[in-house]
Amino acid sequence: MKTSTIEISQLENPFLGLQPFSRDKAHLYFGREKHVEEVVNKLMEHRFSAVLGRSGIGKSSFIFCGIFPLLESRLDHITYIFTPGTHGPLRKLVDEVFKEESDDVRLTIFQSLLVDGTSFFEFYSRLNHTQIPVMYIDQFEELFSYDLRTNNMDLEIVKFVELIVLLATSPVSNFHILLTMRSDFIGNCADYPTLTQCINQSQFLIPQMSIEEKKEAIIKPLEWVGVGINDELVELILQDLGNKQDQLPSMQHAMMRTFEHWRNEQILSEPIKPKNYLSVGGIKESLSIHANEVFNTLNDEQKVVCEKIFRCITTINKEGKGVRNPSSLQRIIEITGIEDITILKEVIDTFRKKERAFLQPREHIEIYEQSVIDITHESLMRSWALLKEWTLKETESIKRYLKLAEDAEEYQKGNRSRLRQPELQITINWREEQQPTYEWGVRHNASYERTMEFLSFSEKEEIKELERTKLIQKRRTKISRILVVIFLFLGLGGILLGTHAYQKSKQAEQKKEEAEASRIKAEESQRIAEGNRKIAEEEKVKAQVEKQKAEKEKIRAERATILARMQKKKALDAMVQAEASFKEANVQKEKATEAMFQATKAQRRAESANLRANRLQNLSTARAMALNSYQVDDDEIRYLLAKQAMIGYINNDGDGFEAEFYAAFHNAVKHYEGDSYNLVGQSKGMVREFIQHDQKIWVAMSTNSLIELSADVSSANQVEGVVRGMVKPTQNHKIDYFNYSNSLVQFDIANSTTETIIKSLADESVLGVYRLEDEVFIVFDVNGTVTKWNKKNDKYSYREIDNAAVGKLGELTTSLYDEETQNIFISSRKGEIIELSQDAERVISSFSVGSHHIWSMTKKGDNLWVGTESGEIMCWVKDGDQWTNTFKTDNHKARVNHIAVHPTKDNLVATAGFDGYIRLWDINDPQKEKLLITEDVWLTALTFSIDGQHLITGDKIGRIKKWSLTIEDQLDNLSHVNSNILSTEDWDKYVSDEIEYDSTFYHFN
Repeated sequence: MKTSTIEISQLENPFLGLQPFSRDKAHLYFGREKHVEEVVNKLMEHRFSAVLGRSGIGKSSFIFCGIFPLLESRLDHITYIFTPGTHGPLRKLVDEVFKEESDDVRLTIFQSLLVDGTSFFEFYSRLNHTQIPVMYIDQFEELFSYDLRTNNMDLEIVKFVELIVLLATSPVSNFHILLTMRSDFIGNCADYPTLTQCINQSQFLIPQMSIEEKKEAIIKPLEWVGVGINDELVELILQDLGNKQDQLPSMQHAMMRTFEHWRNEQILSEPIKPKNYLSVGGIKESLSIHANEVFNTLNDEQKVVCEKIFRCITTINKEGKGVRNPSSLQRIIEITGIEDITILKEVIDTFRKKERAFLQPREHIEIYEQSVIDITHESLMRSWALLKEWTLKETESIKRYLKLAEDAEEYQKGNRSRLRQPELQITINWREEQQPTYEWGVRHNASYERTMEFLSFSEKEEIKELERTKLIQKRRTKISRILVVIFLFLGLGGILLGTHAYQKSKQAEQKKEEAEASRIKAEESQRIAEGNRKIAEEEKVKAQVEKQKAEKEKIRAERATILARMQKKKALDAMVQAEASFKEANVQKEKATEAMFQATKAQRRAESANLRANRLQNLSTARAMALNSYQVDDDEIRYLLAKQAMIGYINNDGDGFEAEFYAAFHNAVKHYEGDSYNLVGQSKGMVREFIQHDQKIWVAMSTNSLIELSADVSSANQVEGVVRGMVKPTQNHKIDYFNYSNSLVQFDIANSTTETIIKSLADESVLGVYRLEDEVFIVFDVNGTVTKWNKKNDKYSYREIDNAAVGKLGELTTSLYDEETQNIFISSRKGEIIELSQDAERVISSFSVGSHHIWSMTKKGDNLWVGTESGEIMCWVKDGDQWTNTFKTDNHKARVNHIAVHPTKDNLVATAGFDGYIRLWDINDPQKEKLLITEDVWLTALTFSIDGQHLITGDKIGRIKKWSLTIEDQLDNLSHVNSNILSTEDWDKYVSDEIEYDSTFYHFN
């Protein structure tokens, strides 16, 4: 075809992107010619052929542009083409073969086939076709993705399989059956023995394309339209393709975009160059860039709908890989809850335009409620970062729902209590964000009503409990105040009683003094009387004249004596009465003193009870403030609520449940300062591993870099190859690592240079490399092969170590070097762990943790910590040769990626996982987590700082963060963000106008 006579704008783009090749594009299909003949011969011989291959290898294109054109030259045939779809494979077959018949007739045929498959021949004979029928069933793996809950789909699938086997094997049939299926679904066919027999005798596994075939697929389509391509670009594309056959659709898309970029430059005389290819992102980035461009053309409402659609039609399989999950438009409406079919179609149409073809059916096919919506190719899932994020969110949402369903079932059985904080609030947030519909729920667990009712019940009970707590605290405060008043009155009564006794005592003392004065006076009178009597007797002799007078005086004296005696007796009686009054006064004084003591004691108890009641109320208020901080939209109010909740919790002596306050304050600071407030470093790729070397922390990234952490500063060093793992133990001044090319590389710290020591350590992926001596290494690969590498005469050589116990494990998942014993631990997918000697020759011990896929291990002392794929964390303790499980929890909801033990406090253990949680445990009190952090991405590695004062984490997007270990340190480090406190009005609004704004919430002691 000559292109010099036409305009560049009229040139056909010879690359189809993600669109499968149709028959009219066969002239652009290259690289598979020699395999077509073999498949057609199998089909002609057996009337059945199953074309198998990996996703992305081009099975549909192989059929349309290879098989069908050759078949047309060999066979006069009529073709029936369909996919099993998502609303009944047998109905799809009937609709395709009998598409000229009315709906009623097709329904009759369908119902008849459900009873008797042989009735097909009678119905088909009525069509009077003379050509040989060829039935092509594309994407046969859809058959194994049906939801068997509804519509008796299991029966229809069985009848469908029986019919296609009957059509391919019955002597009364001349049907030729051709199907394509992803090779990873071949095991599902074993459930249908007759189908398995057909596949075994006539299957074709599409092989990888050779380099020459790949070159043809790149160059020949351009030759067809008369456009050249730079040799350097061809080599660059081949390098990007590598040996991954599933990259071919990505290559087609990248070349489609590259051609358009070249076309826009309007220079026909120049070939396509690397700059055109690199400008669109190449194989690695072009799909993501293009998909983002399309996504950004949507308005805000359409973007939300877009996310829901893609989350509905994609999922992650058991191996953690993204896979397609085709769904009918009606099913998407039911699952997402989107009732506006117009906006659904607008979004779908945007992504299935010819120049994009991200979704199918193709652009020219009208879609209706039963149309199957699917991603054109899984390469979009691997390349589009936004879609990967959505798929992960959907997977995490499903895990959250399944865990909730499990909890609801256990609650119904009486094996657990309702949901409590902080898990309740996290689950409520999930419900508000995801808004799970009934159809979405039963898709994953049939007990949707019970599950969501359990969540609602837990929420209502939590609100009731909070209200009861507030009411109780309110009553306690009121009672405490009444008690204080009562005891104050009692104390006042005691004081008054003591005062009265004291006054009585004073009166008694005064009477005693008066009586004493009377006694003295009486005695004086008696002495006078005695003196008078003596004078009278003396005068008796001297003066008879005075006798009468003396007699009178005598009588007077006697009277005085009697009076004196009476006064003396009265005085003595007064003294006795005074002494009795004094004793009574002392008794009353003692009673008053005791009353005052009891009043003081009661007052102190009342004050203590009041303080305890205030403390409990303040702790309850602090916890409510922490939870409320998640609900407000104002970033400053959120920060102040979380900060002052933590201050109130600490000042009121806490109750051990610190994680919820840590999490709330982290969430508030993240909203106020941004997600990078505690970022100490970031690089491209994923953080793979932390290693402590020479009092520094080094970070291995999933790119070609090693990062050195020092204080709060990080510096990246470019190294050779993509780092996969570190060699242990380390050497001074050097760090050895192995990369994804299985090379062993040495990094010189002083010179920042790398040197490849061993070019290829193993044929399979390397799991771990351990230094036995200076230049001797033990190497484990994922299949359990163990080799020992030695350097002799400046050259490394190896021998394979024959360890039968290791060989029986099967696929290995992780390995660990124990610096204390210098032994090596390895684990398998079956949950088995073997402890080996340093040279891997001897088995020291072995045990099983159960049927758990082990993903991470760490050891300190006699404790071996294990993390699993499903989120369990276990501690196994060695006693002699035996291992005993002493600790187990499943608080993580997904794979536990890493476990770290504190350098000096063996009871502190940190874990991080795919669920985005960072947890810090005190195994002496495991119910009270010290730290709980939720990140929005996978956590891939963590370690404690050298001084043990911080926790350092790494995630899948290359962020390295530093975390305080206690809420006191967290508050000390982050309280400067905003030094304000809540105003009285804010307190009344966001806390309660019935709770006193206590100083313990804003004065940090």
